[in-house]
Amino acid sequence: MSTLAITGYGRSGTMFLARTLNTDPAWTVEHEPVGGFHPCRAVQERFDAGNSLGNYGEVNSWLRLCFTGLYADHKRVILRDPIDILQSTYHRGRVDLPDLVRSLYVLDGLIQSGIRVVSFRRMTTDRGYIIALAEEMSVHPAGEFPMDRCNQSNPCSTIPIDLRIKAERDLAWFYRLYGDLL
Repeated sequence: MSTLAITGYGRSGTMFLARTLNTDPAWTVEHEPVGGFHPCRAVQERFDAGNSLGNYGEVNSWLRLCFTGLYADHKRVILRDPIDILQSTYHRGRVDLPDLVRSLYVLDGLIQSGIRVVSFRRMTTDRGYIIALAEEMSVHPAGEFPMDRCNQSNPCSTIPIDLRIKAERDLAWFYRLYGDLL
């Protein structure tokens, strides 16, 4: 049996990816089970229990908090343009730029340690990319993909210019490192 763990920041496509991977009947891939974050020990217990039943995976933004110590056969980090994340969270009334910056440093550390990157932009627009990504992890998606219904435009999610300027300044390091993947 095999396991996979994929993390990112909230609003980075974790639900979309979990739904896509879960179309393989040989896998159980959950999105933030039981509401998301749990102590790291409980997360590993879920993986151990899920693996005893078959192939198990989680696509969960909270995993970033215990990703390093988590055993899984396949691990990935989703990267989405942070300004797009801010726009999405602003529209929902939950903007926390300092948390986003801290979390991106955590994700950067995971990537620097060798965890492979999943491009949000490509996974939501390129069927071949998402199939290749899944097959690298021994997942074989079937049927309709969520991308077949995906509409990335959100005209209501414009952030105030002062927040955008601050975000661009605070995230300049991230764009230097990962701008070509976004």
